[in-house]
Amino acid sequence: MSILNINGVQIDFNLYDADLVERYENANDKVIEMMGNNENFKGLRLHENLRLQCQIIDEFFDSVFGEGTAKELFNGKADLKIHSDAFSLIVDETKKLEENVTAANEKYSPNRAARRAQLQDHKKKKKRRPRPTTTEQTNEEPGADTGNES
Repeated sequence: MSILNINGVQIDFNLYDADLVERYENANDKVIEMMGNNENFKGLRLHENLRLQCQIIDEFFDSVFGEGTAKELFNGKADLKIHSDAFSLIVDETKKLEENVTAANEKYSPNRAARRAQLQDHKKKKKRRPRPTTTEQTNEEPGADTGNES
């Protein structure tokens, strides 16, 4: 669970909550669709373009975190830099979680065939170890006295 500080407002962003993640994914899909459609911005003056992009991000925050969240975060301002930074923070946190979940899945649910092959390779390496041999040769006859007297 993460508590994110966005523009001085703390947001509970528990990405282990499937319901929240579902709202995030649906809202993010809508942002991608709206921002990616050039027809939405065609013929708009710059201030209208900025305002529309801010409204799209406002809708994202209200959809994910509840109605009124955008107003609380942005104080009704249509500053695209502030909106974009807040949206980027959410996206970055989500990417971190996805990486953590993927790593946990790989750690706790390894592919059986790959694990078995890795175990077989490990056993082969153990068997291949050469036995230590002596390289000293002596010219003594078997049973000869070596000078070790007690």
